[in-house]
Amino acid sequence: MIMEKSDTQERIEIDPVTPTEELPSQNAYKEYQFNEQTNYMPTARIITVFLVCALIDFFTLMDQTTLAASLSIVSSQLGAGSQASWIAGGFFITSTSFQLLYGRLSDIWSRKNILFVGFALFFFGSLASSLATSVAQLIVFRAIVGIGGGGLMTIAQTVISDVVSLRDRGKYQGIFGAFVALANGVGPVIGGALVQHDWRWIFRLNLPLTALAMIGVKDPRHRFHGGLLCIRRFNTDCVYIFKQKVVNGASLTMFINGWGFVTQVYYIPTFYQLVYGYSAVKAGALLLPITLTQTACSTISGLYIHTTGRYREAILTGWITWAIGLGLYSTLDETSGLGKQIGYGVLTGFGVGCTLQP
Repeated sequence: MIMEKSDTQERIEIDPVTPTEELPSQNAYKEYQFNEQTNYMPTARIITVFLVCALIDFFTLMDQTTLAASLSIVSSQLGAGSQASWIAGGFFITSTSFQLLYGRLSDIWSRKNILFVGFALFFFGSLASSLATSVAQLIVFRAIVGIGGGGLMTIAQTVISDVVSLRDRGKYQGIFGAFVALANGVGPVIGGALVQHDWRWIFRLNLPLTALAMIGVKDPRHRFHGGLLCIRRFNTDCVYIFKQKVVNGASLTMFINGWGFVTQVYYIPTFYQLVYGYSAVKAGALLLPITLTQTACSTISGLYIHTTGRYREAILTGWITWAIGLGLYSTLDETSGLGKQIGYGVLTGFGVGCTLQP
């Protein structure tokens, strides 16, 4: 005799992150089950969606670093003084603060709608930044850009998780990490070149890139709708994932990775300009050994994880190599040659690339 499924069993199968209910015969048993959320799509469409998301993350992350080699010039022209760090800091504070909110809202009102909210804030914030006439205005406008940019980065990466299976995710995230590294590499160079003419073009550059990404997202052939995940019992069910050691380890790894990488991206060009007297363009170009190596290693380690299913070796190797590279950077002085500067950058980039995979 075929028995019909109970309401509890049906709900458990539908809800992807739900604790197994206490059945009458199993009052003392409770198990959390995590199922894959992938919305399966043809490979060609996955690649198209992936490229649009990579473009979104590319120009958003590039915006973070275009000021790395040119911040001193911009702050000097605006008379920023001790407020100079807030020009970059305003963006990072709001970007970080709003990422969780964007993720939650995209679960409720779809990925595409929230992406367009981010696009609007990023576009008009960049436009306002290019028209700023004082350091206070620039700080406020950059904070608005950060609100939009934080959402764009979060949703773009969430969409990748929506359409790529768990087994293939390491491969795609590795390639995605290459776009991240490339954006962080070309950002300081482009910013250093633009600031030689007019620093306002650093922010105007965001306008056509944002419009291009909006066209890609608006294409009806691309699905960015997401789903209604973890809506009902968010406080009790979704928070449970933070009791998992793997989740906590990955979160800690990415926290240290982001903190360390952004710090070095802003510090190293400034160090080169002050100690060696390099121009903004040359100081930014000397980040390329880090970012180009990071691009290659991120892709290779992602493919390695996809092939073997193992991730610890890549991450641990990355941390060790990164620590050695930064230690060698600390030995640089005014007598150190260009070879050391490039060599230490390659070693550091290898470490950074291998730690991008959690």
